[in-house]
Amino acid sequence: MIRVFKQLSLLIALTLVAGAVSSQETQTPKTAQQIYLEGVGLYQKQQWDQAAEKWSQALQLEPENPYILYNLGLAEIQLQKLAWAVAHFRKAAEIKPGIKDLNKALSQTLSQLGIPAAKSLDFWSAPTRFLLKKIHPAFFMITFMLLLWLSLWHWLTYIGRRKRAIDQANPLPHFPLLALTLSVFTAIVLSLVVVKSIQSQQTKATIVEKDLFAKSGPTAEATDLFQLRPGTEVLLQKTSGEWIQARNKGGLVGWIPLTAVYQTSGETP
Repeated sequence: MIRVFKQLSLLIALTLVAGAVSSQETQTPKTAQQIYLEGVGLYQKQQWDQAAEKWSQALQLEPENPYILYNLGLAEIQLQKLAWAVAHFRKAAEIKPGIKDLNKALSQTLSQLGIPAAKSLDFWSAPTRFLLKKIHPAFFMITFMLLLWLSLWHWLTYIGRRKRAIDQANPLPHFPLLALTLSVFTAIVLSLVVVKSIQSQQTKATIVEKDLFAKSGPTAEATDLFQLRPGTEVLLQKTSGEWIQARNKGGLVGWIPLTAVYQTSGETP
């Protein structure tokens, strides 16, 4: 009887242990979407700090999610982290142009930092940036070559018909509107090819530190060259240890700490 009781007790203990292990296995980590929604609830309660923390956690799981980036930027505005808000807005715009109110939020935040926003027409810039982001460069090249061939064929056909009409004293053919249309589209696609090629070679970043001076070399002891205000957009060129070389829109080049910038597009140099 005692042996049976011991065996039963052992069986119950093993069952409890197995149940505990099974319970731990079923407690799966939260997804980025779940954490994001928790942040939304906190933001609606005006708990900006906690909302930003939740969205930062979600961003670690999905670093290319434009909606997490956008909402994190909104929380950072409330926390007066304006440079970081600009950085996250810019990255969101690079990933998914055309998010409602994103350009407006970016422009207003840049204005608070005293930085003029880039002037662009939304009806043109958003579709263009979407095409440049989503479509592979090979597709642009194939489309360009096809349009070029079609437009040249129509122009040469028109020139040949016109020459025969002149030689035979016949009425001249109508102006080839189709050839003109194809030529216009060819020029548009060519411009997109050029812009895509330039952008693929650029790595953009935003300055997120205050009182930052670009240095003449990758050391803290190097000479100060020029100041970079928080929220300023720069192009990253090359790295050296914990430093990176950056160029501002005025063409000035200097070295800054890696921690002073947040990369918003392109590949890390």
